[in-house]
Amino acid sequence: MNDKNQELLIRYRETLALAKGADPELAELAAEELVQLEQQLTPPDKEGARSVILEVRPGAGGDEAELFASELLRAYSRYGELNNWRVEPLQIDLTELGGLKIGVV
Repeated sequence: MNDKNQELLIRYRETLALAKGADPELAELAAEELVQLEQQLTPPDKEGARSVILEVRPGAGGDEAELFASELLRAYSRYGELNNWRVEPLQIDLTELGGLKIGVV
């Protein structure tokens, strides 16, 4: 974190404490400043909102390939969730053993 962001973060924490304080006028002013500080601390998304469709199918290998494909889809879905991305299953076809015939998220 660079020095400017460090200073902004310290200022944000101090302003947050004031916003939670007992003085209503000071809390109102602090709340307004918090909005400005949040905008400075949160950089805009340069890439914009983008959607991705991921399709996972097993390769040759029978049951083992299907089980691996299932684990792979679970890993990619979990990665998306950890990054606060919306993960929506579009089509999931499982085998009797819990392997994956096709997975589209």
